[in-house]
Amino acid sequence: MSKFLKSPTLSFIQYLWCNYRRYMVSGLIVLTIGAFVDASSAFLVAPIFDLILNEQSHGQEYTSLTQNVFKVFDSLGISQTTTSALIVFLLIYIFKSLLSVVAGWYESIIRASLIKGMTVNFFRSVVNADWKFFLNKNQGDFINSITRESQYLGFAYQALNSCIVAVFQMLTFGGIAFYVSGRLTAICVLVACIFAIPMLIVSKLNYRWGKENVKSAALSNSITQESFSLAKVIQAFSCQNNSIQKLEAQQEVQKRLGIRFFTIAKAMQEFYYPLGLVSVIAGYYFSKYYNIPFTELTVILYCLWKCVPYMSSFLRSKGQLGQYLPSFENIRDLEQEAMLHALPATGEKFSKFKDTIELKNISFAYSDSSEPVIERINLKIQKGQMIALVGKSGTGKSTLADIIMGFHKAQSGQMCVDGKNFNDINLKSFRENLGYVPQQSVLFNDSIKNNLIWANNDATEDDIIEACRLANAYEFLEKLPEKLDTIVGDRGIKLSGGQVQRIAIARAILRKPEILILDEATSALDSESEQQIQEAIEKIAGSTTMVIIAHRLSTIKNADMVYVLGDAKVLESGSYENLKMNEKSLLSSMLEKQIN
Repeated sequence: MSKFLKSPTLSFIQYLWCNYRRYMVSGLIVLTIGAFVDASSAFLVAPIFDLILNEQSHGQEYTSLTQNVFKVFDSLGISQTTTSALIVFLLIYIFKSLLSVVAGWYESIIRASLIKGMTVNFFRSVVNADWKFFLNKNQGDFINSITRESQYLGFAYQALNSCIVAVFQMLTFGGIAFYVSGRLTAICVLVACIFAIPMLIVSKLNYRWGKENVKSAALSNSITQESFSLAKVIQAFSCQNNSIQKLEAQQEVQKRLGIRFFTIAKAMQEFYYPLGLVSVIAGYYFSKYYNIPFTELTVILYCLWKCVPYMSSFLRSKGQLGQYLPSFENIRDLEQEAMLHALPATGEKFSKFKDTIELKNISFAYSDSSEPVIERINLKIQKGQMIALVGKSGTGKSTLADIIMGFHKAQSGQMCVDGKNFNDINLKSFRENLGYVPQQSVLFNDSIKNNLIWANNDATEDDIIEACRLANAYEFLEKLPEKLDTIVGDRGIKLSGGQVQRIAIARAILRKPEILILDEATSALDSESEQQIQEAIEKIAGSTTMVIIAHRLSTIKNADMVYVLGDAKVLESGSYENLKMNEKSLLSSMLEKQIN
């Protein structure tokens, strides 16, 4: 029973019912009416044949089915003629076609809403997940879910809807056939079911292949995304063939699966036409055994023949549903996992940094089995001060900055902001008061102006210009042909590294942060760009609290407090001037090495 409840199809239906119930109910009502209207045409087959035969044989007795239909004609004031019967037959089909259009409209609403709803909800859950979630995931999975699997949701619903339509139509036409002759119809249905069993078994393979297809598509997206983002490195090493071979291997998997999907779908579509013919032939021969009148036989055969394409549609759509349901599971599972890692929405709102951020005996490791990156760290960040974190690569400087920004949670120790436990402060509101410039800043493929106001939508033109001046970016921006309207390209590729970094600093300043964190903002720049950013830091100093992570020590000469990290600990601390003057200090040794 539990396995039944966990059926992917039932999960999909449950999701649709919970989110689009109103449209589903309306669509089902229209679908039901349309099925009965379509099936009612079968009742006119016997009168039409009886009337035609009566005209030819002059006085042939009508069958009981025709007489019942004529009673309905009489109550509606319709004459008992061949022309009248044909006109009613035509009107039924016109009305059925109109109902099909309405049902299709409801289907399109649900399909489009499903794609939009699941895509937006998935994206919302992922971007609001904590940093640990991103560390353990591949970006290719996210991109594949957004660009490919979300579109397959529409195909999944289309297949489900086709299954429902086919079932409704088979039930109505089958019901009429049973009404006319239950024994003959049962024999014909039995013949159809015998032929259907192998196809049902084969269609189950589609679900297994569908899961394999989702996995392969995610790998393809990952390879593509990495290859494009690392295009310069790949070309520099002349390793294009490595990427091509990886992508070609995954495309070969999808090609093989695509052939399987198409072959099975085509087989199901074509297989049931000869099957329908077998059922009709069986019905014809058994009708003689049961002495069924010819006109009633035509009704049964008409109903069975109408059921054939719906049976074909049902099995084909069921196979397609199995193919596309893994896309629904992929998005749903990733979304649910992201929601489990959702950023906490609780805590006291943080609006202003008033006094001190203090880290007390903070320890952190990336996993329970790995060595601590930082261990029993103690440091203070006073409001308005410039704090510098220095040390060799891998000593935990950036990790410490990530803990301050709430990206990582320490395994032990405590971080307090203005005397309050950081865990009791609303993380989103805290980050809204931060400015952050990473080591390798990137820009959005948009104008410089839009890249700047992304950090502060309320910024005025004067605010933008002032931020650019403080970041030493205004002078080079004025020399650009389009100035602030210049499109920077993907990740800022149309600008130099120094220009990108200064725009990133201007963006952080424009936010008017309570705390500004610069994570090795000059490590990858030339001396001239470094000097310009150093001047920018000096302009900002004193107007906000700054935490600077630096390898190049020239950027921290105005620091109020320097923490030298090593061996996962704070090895020494003090003001820049005091440590510099102390020949035995680690900072003094580091400065001497850089000068030499």
